[in-house]
Amino acid sequence: MSTHPLALLARPPARVAETLDAHLALHQELLSSLESSVARALVAGHAADRLGHAFASGYLEALGELAPRVRGACASLAVTEKGGGHPRAIETRAEAHADGYVLHGEKAFVTLVDLSELALVVAKEGERSDGTPVLGVFEVPLSREGVRVELLPESPFAPEMRHGKMILQGVRLSRNARLPGDGYREYVKRFRTVEDLHVLAAATGHRLALTSRFDLGEGDLRAGLGIAAAVLGLAGAHPDHPATHLALDRLYEEARRHATLDEAALQRLEPEVRARYVRDLPLFQVAEGPRRKRAERAAAALTGR
Repeated sequence: MSTHPLALLARPPARVAETLDAHLALHQELLSSLESSVARALVAGHAADRLGHAFASGYLEALGELAPRVRGACASLAVTEKGGGHPRAIETRAEAHADGYVLHGEKAFVTLVDLSELALVVAKEGERSDGTPVLGVFEVPLSREGVRVELLPESPFAPEMRHGKMILQGVRLSRNARLPGDGYREYVKRFRTVEDLHVLAAATGHRLALTSRFDLGEGDLRAGLGIAAAVLGLAGAHPDHPATHLALDRLYEEARRHATLDEAALQRLEPEVRARYVRDLPLFQVAEGPRRKRAERAAAALTGR
């Protein structure tokens, strides 16, 4: 039997899990045969029983694509602080010592922090001559002494995906805890596009599962498979290239339209499934503003306007 993602997505999922931690375990079990992180996100979303679980799978696959050393782990990216996520807003600092680093600071909003075993923490290492910060990314086990997590209130949509604050007080790390490269350009900035692609893939997979589970029709299946094929086509596209940004923005528009079910289709869903799906649809609007701005800049770069 073919294991191509489109073949898997065209039929109902064999199994789904009702809790997020159970879904993430199923995610790892199902996806060992798929090499592409985008394909894994599609299939994991297809196996999700709700949109929030699908987005969690997309988030984790995006992190694994960005930083292969955490692939397969339940991890979080810790960037945002009280002043936001701009490089100049990062106050968490990494002090270099002979045997490694010591981290001090506080992150204001970290996704999946209740389930994660580790976090990729963005910290300031110093400043350049023009005053811009030098940022690094550090792998921090959440069980490490000096790490404390405080959960934030549940979100009104996808409440299963918990967010929290992370306090770092003298957290000692080895030299190899630092990921290679520039923390902002190669991780923070790039993750915006990588995450958008992977959560779109996962949401598309989940939407296709609804099509087959509740018999939403051939036209609906055609539309969903078309979006899935286009998403797969972006696997491997460079996240910094303007063409990637423009194509991804267009795909989001198509996926959002496809995700918005008419009343007749909604009534075909089981009541509990319908209620959760409608509740979680605002996930498609998360980071919409920055994504559209990237698309506008990309269009200007590609057309010279």
